[in-house]
Amino acid sequence: MAWPPFLTAITLTLFTGCFTRRKNHFVCRRFESVITQLLNYKNLMTKSQNSSPTNGRARRVRFMQKLVWYLAKYWFPLFLAVPVFFLVLGVLAPALLAEGDVGTAAAVYRFLAIDNHQMPDRSYFLFGQANGILTYPPETLIAAGADPQNWEAFTGNEALGYKTGLNHRMIAVFLGMVVGGLAWGLSKGRLGIGFIIFVLLTLPILADGFSHIISETEGTGARTTNEWAVVITGGAFPEQFYQGDTAGSLNWQLRTITGFLFGLGIVLFLFARFDNYFRQVRRRLGPRLFPDKARGGGGEGVGEWWGDGGVG
Repeated sequence: MAWPPFLTAITLTLFTGCFTRRKNHFVCRRFESVITQLLNYKNLMTKSQNSSPTNGRARRVRFMQKLVWYLAKYWFPLFLAVPVFFLVLGVLAPALLAEGDVGTAAAVYRFLAIDNHQMPDRSYFLFGQANGILTYPPETLIAAGADPQNWEAFTGNEALGYKTGLNHRMIAVFLGMVVGGLAWGLSKGRLGIGFIIFVLLTLPILADGFSHIISETEGTGARTTNEWAVVITGGAFPEQFYQGDTAGSLNWQLRTITGFLFGLGIVLFLFARFDNYFRQVRRRLGPRLFPDKARGGGGEGVGEWWGDGGVG
């Protein structure tokens, strides 16, 4: 059973405490301790020092300091590459199946299943006979051979297409992260948000996720028929809008919108704090590691990435 996707929101929300004023978590304290020790280690090797084994510790520390400095300098493209990587894998899985590489595709599905349920009725299908990006109701999937007792194992066929490695919500989350990251970078860090706004952007995905869990575990069917939405809208939309998970349905829209908002929020909130933290790291390590290149303490924020300053 995969870790429910929306619970990632809770995990990442707690993680953000490491970059706010609430840094009392053990992991946060340990991370801060390691970085501080590296920053404060002064017995670095210089050209005048010999390279005897007694200086092995200094060489190792200098190597680690350089790794930290390069991470602090290039954190933006590295961190932005993470959601792009998962999106590529999500599309790679069905592409491999379409090419007949079942073994590699299965490995990709297994890797992505760690934090992502792969229910076929809540996933997109690609490379089918109809072309395009498609979604199907359970009846169609069962008729095509999906086993209700092993629902997530169905990956599609040549006629329907092949299931993406990420479900609707996770694709929306990663797309939100990419869009948020690009927007933050293009604005040179001016689009950062505060903790309260981040929480407000996170609450919808939590509400949507918990309502599905309650509906499915207690058998209430509240998110199957969405009668509450029928009452709110006065039944203004067709019946298929309120039921099911296909593209355009209410459930699909809520998963997509809440996932995108969360992905957008986590990036706009964290990137501003990453930028401030790593800028301080560069200012402390840069002059020490690159004394001939240091200019003004290691550059200013995301400006290093955009080529208007920085060390090295």
